[in-house]
Amino acid sequence: MTASKRHFLRHTAAALVSLTLGASAFAQAFPTKPVTLMVPYPAGGCLT
Repeated sequence: MTASKRHFLRHTAAALVSLTLGASAFAQAFPTKPVTLMVPYPAGGCLT
């Protein structure tokens, strides 16, 4: 196996591990209550 192929495989494996660990770290039950969005225009109104 050449050095560049080994380097590529090492970086690919590190990226997959970080994505896997990162996804599990951010898997939270948030928000725990409803969120209300306030918008400055009525429903069906125009933005001009």
